[in-house]
Amino acid sequence: MKLKGRDFILIIIFVFVLIAGNYFIAYAQTKKELPPQKKEANYQTWKLPIYMQENLQWMLNDFNKRFDEKVQAFKKELRERFDEFKDMPDDAVLYLEGGMFIERSDYLRLQRYMRDIENLANRQKEVKKDGK
Repeated sequence: MKLKGRDFILIIIFVFVLIAGNYFIAYAQTKKELPPQKKEANYQTWKLPIYMQENLQWMLNDFNKRFDEKVQAFKKELRERFDEFKDMPDDAVLYLEGGMFIERSDYLRLQRYMRDIENLANRQKEVKKDGK
């Protein structure tokens, strides 16, 4: 069997189309399999001068000191004016979110309980994200 010039050209075109098709299919499969890449967050930040950091820290410490003094004054006033607060211990902690004073040991237990609930909720979210 003798190949003519036209048959030879058609065979070359056919082979070229097969090779190009394989490359396109392979490219499409790799595009689907790649996980979406997270873009790096490029946050712009500004560093405070040291003296401003120190001033802010001093202001925070001063605020905390004044806040603690106010809380102690409230405790004293509550103990003096209201009978139900007479037995409140000196180390009672103000729980602002609950709007109450609570004993220090109970407050620490409450903090652990809230942290455990938050950790449990975070674990459940992670499990849902993983799909397991």
